[in-house]
Amino acid sequence: MALQEKHRNTIYTEFAKTLGEEATQALLSQFPARDVDEPATKADLELLGAQLRLEIVDKITNRMLTIGGLGLAAMTGLLALFT
Repeated sequence: MALQEKHRNTIYTEFAKTLGEEATQALLSQFPARDVDEPATKADLELLGAQLRLEIVDKITNRMLTIGGLGLAAMTGLLALFT
């Protein structure tokens, strides 16, 4: 979870007294710095799942149409050959 800015400032001020500014910056760089960093919600995951399902269906449909088209072309060629 992201640290709120006011907490980051307090931590920075207190740790800098003991560790120094460089070490404190290195330490705080390991934690998210923005308040807007939020975990994904159930709604976010449901939307992503729906988008992925649509992409999969689209790819399968396109492949089936391609295979069907090739099969039809092969059958037409064979019929033309034997008639």
